[in-house]
Amino acid sequence: MKVAAVLLVLLASFYLSDALGTSDGAVLFENDIKVLQTAQFSEEGSAALYDAFLTRWDFSLFQIIEYTAEQYTKFLYLQQQHKRQAKLIKDTLESLRPGSSLPACTYNWPFNDPREALELASQLANSSVGSFDLLIRYSTNQEVAALLYHISTNNARESAYWETIWHRNPFPLAFEQIEDPSSLLARWSRWSNCPFSDATLIPSDYFYQPPSTTPAPSFQNGVYRRSIIPSAAQLSANNRNLNRYLHTVERLAVTFYGYVLNRFTAANFRAAGYSNTDYLYLGYINQHHIASAQTFSTLSGSNAYPVCTYTIPQYATLQEYFALAQRIEDLAVSIHGGSLSFYHDENLQLLVATIGSVEARHSTWLRVVNNQNPFTESTPLYSPTEGVQLISQFQRCPFEYVIPDRFVYPPGDLFPRSSTAAAPVSSSFVSQTRYYETGESLIGCTAAPTTYPPSNDHTLNINLHDLF
Repeated sequence: MKVAAVLLVLLASFYLSDALGTSDGAVLFENDIKVLQTAQFSEEGSAALYDAFLTRWDFSLFQIIEYTAEQYTKFLYLQQQHKRQAKLIKDTLESLRPGSSLPACTYNWPFNDPREALELASQLANSSVGSFDLLIRYSTNQEVAALLYHISTNNARESAYWETIWHRNPFPLAFEQIEDPSSLLARWSRWSNCPFSDATLIPSDYFYQPPSTTPAPSFQNGVYRRSIIPSAAQLSANNRNLNRYLHTVERLAVTFYGYVLNRFTAANFRAAGYSNTDYLYLGYINQHHIASAQTFSTLSGSNAYPVCTYTIPQYATLQEYFALAQRIEDLAVSIHGGSLSFYHDENLQLLVATIGSVEARHSTWLRVVNNQNPFTESTPLYSPTEGVQLISQFQRCPFEYVIPDRFVYPPGDLFPRSSTAAAPVSSSFVSQTRYYETGESLIGCTAAPTTYPPSNDHTLNINLHDLF
């Protein structure tokens, strides 16, 4: 409810501007409506799928197919979560334009076996994550982007939960596999009958552009006031400060996992009651953070912050380190999500969103291993100021962070996007095989062990280094 209240208050004023009637403002406003309608279509479909399952099969059937009472309660939770998320999207649409939320659809589901239904629910949650990450790039409204990130990470947790209890890899990629919204809509259209055409919902992609430097109304740090609009150089510096800040966050994670995997062998894991798979998956998580750290290192270049001194607690048991790993992953999800609204670059926003949703998958697996609730009611979004304070408990650094500014614009000429559509993003984000070996000497972190096998999937689905 807190998320809903904050979003609706901010959205109510975001588009109110004398410039709303200009071509840029009108085009971008319409695009955000489509972004939200696409999200509503997806979330209402997911809720309907869970409804159909529970109408056909009850807990006794779950027992027959060897699911536990606890897993059944998780199924009920996910049903309600999709309903809450669909309602939040509809409320947001109605706050922007009364009557713009979509009418209800009916569905024809292709399954007759409960296992098929569960598999379909997992697949749809999995594909929706990449689509919602891409919708974050499409949206020109930072509060809409925050809502989409909230849902994306929730759906990532859902997918990771099913994969974990089915003993399948819950996080095979270092960066989320993105999916174009048109593909998501086409998939849902296979099973839905709707009083609208899904083709009318497909949003466009718009490039950021440097804003005018003329004094004009703007939001800065969340407060509406007249201020000097930042120059392109200022915005570029802001992006750079964000990159090197997130670089230090990923360095911390790599150092932590490297320490744990160096200190404890696979035999130590088994002796503590963990499995060989648990040992492997902790190694996969470390590799993902190495890939993210290397990416932010490349983006930061010579501007990267110097290496910090890290303080890893000296716990006696692996259980304590698994608990701390869960805290670190939850923190990473919130830090990356809180950074989105500070960026002034659509590629960087997408990069950060795809990292954050994978870290939500890490968190869910760790929560299951730790016998904790795999889901969260909401994901707090920590600003860079808050993030720096939170990670300071683990590191001492020979520098002062340059805290980025948050610039938010009303519609019209001041919008940080061009109303000229960009090239389809899907053509830029192509698969690229890229090995990130453990060790990470390039960013000065403690070397991770090489005794465990590498991840079963070395393909990073985004050719990140060609984008910047």
